[in-house]
Amino acid sequence: MSVYGLIKNGPRLLKPIYKSIVAILSNIAPYTKSLCKEGCDGLMYLFQVFSKKDFLMEKEDNCKTLGSLMEAINYLISYHDETNHYLQIQLMKYQTMFDLFDQNVSTYGNAGPPPAIMQPEEDSYESGQPEKVEEDKVEEEVKVEAEK
Repeated sequence: MSVYGLIKNGPRLLKPIYKSIVAILSNIAPYTKSLCKEGCDGLMYLFQVFSKKDFLMEKEDNCKTLGSLMEAINYLISYHDETNHYLQIQLMKYQTMFDLFDQNVSTYGNAGPPPAIMQPEEDSYESGQPEKVEEDKVEEEVKVEAEK
């Protein structure tokens, strides 16, 4: 509850430590036996805030923050599903929000790999032969020199 209050009503000066705050949530989630209704409302609010495109595009670490929050929710479901009735209700209530997030992530995923990722050379795949490793190239050069 206090994390929800800090992020919703707290000063924007806390924005740089959101990642740390959510990491703490993620670390204590496996040990949390049950959440109250307000705590589950707070988790869903945090997911809404952290999954907005503007927030995610602001800094690279913001994606990690959302990942940590999802990890915390996953831990709550995995370890104490039977005792977190309010969380189950909230997850069903906000199902459309998760579906929309999944759709948006899927559309970003189909845009192709980022330019920094190198694509494999197509020649090695077309010929069916793997590319030669450095050692193979050295051995081939030695054989050529020996034949001369």
